[in-house]
Amino acid sequence: MPPQQSDTRAEAFGAYVREAARRAGYDIDSPRGGGRTALAAKTGISQASVSRMLSGRTIPDPSTFEALAAALYVPVAELLVRSGLVSEEALAIPEVPERPKTPREIAEDWGITSP
Repeated sequence: MPPQQSDTRAEAFGAYVREAARRAGYDIDSPRGGGRTALAAKTGISQASVSRMLSGRTIPDPSTFEALAAALYVPVAELLVRSGLVSEEALAIPEVPERPKTPREIAEDWGITSP
């Protein structure tokens, strides 16, 4: 049976979080390293949920993403995109065009003081 889309997303999310946790200094690979416990304590996510997330079985509730991002030193937006909840395009902030200057502002820029 082929994996479901959500399974693949959870696996990809888990792989991303595992790497981020290692970079952040959590010893998540050693059973006695305490990294999973420390990550759970720092994020407020249960140890069981942290283990399921790191193994790629689940994506945690988005309400935990701020704490998870802070613990892993990654942007919350990256977690949203990696989880598949939001696309990169949806997070892109469109460039706001500059407001045209008024004639008075142009005159001031040019040093014109007389009407």
